[in-house]
Amino acid sequence: MSALLAWQGKQRVEPDVANRRAGPGSCEPVEVLDVRSAVVNRPESHMRVGDAIHLLLPLSGGLVSVVGAGGKTRVLFELGEDLANRGLDILLTTTTNIFDPRGEPGRRFDQVLLDADLAEPFEEPGKFPACCEHGPFLERPGRLIVLGSREVPGTGKLQGIHPSWMARLSRDWAYVLVEADGAKGRSIKAPGDHEPVVPPSTGAVIGVVGLDCLGRPMDGDTVHRPERFQAVTGCPMGAPIRPAHIAALARAPEGLFKGTPPGSRRILLLNKADRCVLPPAEVLQEILAAGPLETDLTAVCSHEGTNSPGRVLMLAPASGFGALDSAVGPGIAEGPGSILRFGACR
Repeated sequence: MSALLAWQGKQRVEPDVANRRAGPGSCEPVEVLDVRSAVVNRPESHMRVGDAIHLLLPLSGGLVSVVGAGGKTRVLFELGEDLANRGLDILLTTTTNIFDPRGEPGRRFDQVLLDADLAEPFEEPGKFPACCEHGPFLERPGRLIVLGSREVPGTGKLQGIHPSWMARLSRDWAYVLVEADGAKGRSIKAPGDHEPVVPPSTGAVIGVVGLDCLGRPMDGDTVHRPERFQAVTGCPMGAPIRPAHIAALARAPEGLFKGTPPGSRRILLLNKADRCVLPPAEVLQEILAAGPLETDLTAVCSHEGTNSPGRVLMLAPASGFGALDSAVGPGIAEGPGSILRFGACR
């Protein structure tokens, strides 16, 4: 029986017209950025967030987890759309809960699939739900599918899937994108004892921080788990959050990249630069000056408008990491400590 026929009886939901995605899978044209051109002509270029992250993803595909606060879900969907626009079949899911994209204007996806069996641990060679198989989409590559286990009544959210499913899912999809923790809508967070839920097979972890936290008092209105944030960064309760605290959060073993599997690439994404009280270039320089971040790439991003794609203002490749140079061409990534600037960046 084909996967498409086997899926009968399961919950399969098409997006509303307002959320319908443009791109290869939808048979609508969409521009895919030439990354080398954007870097060479960076004063005039607008590199999208997905383009920057794509530079460091394993070419063979795999599992990508997104953690932190300050726009994780938006980054997740933008990355998924960018990869799908390149003709890749993408599965987007979570190990916690995620807002149902059908109720969020501006979320672009092709389909929502729900199966309650996915909330339970995967036991190979146990039953593999047909909803997860790649078969239904072979005729139209370039699809962005949102996968969950069930709707959470009264919350507008979808319950995620058990992390033990992730390795099996990544066999059949170009990339599986996972939101691996929650932040209650705050701009920055430090993980709790049970967070984040990063699957062991993750090949890249994207740590998101909202730069709109800078200058604000360190309290529960801005920070998710402020007591943990204080312990990890040394920022006292009520004190203004500074770039050095973001650097400490990124470096600390119990901080932003807690639970990252050995060998996984780490991308620090400094989001919401358009809402930052300080010049983004000054923020990035202060974060880099605070000491080694042990990340492979740091990106400063801006989201101007509800439905407009995020764009990269600056990139800072890590010391000794050659993937950026090989992606955009020799001599473009100037080396350790260099900052690549795009567009009209302050």
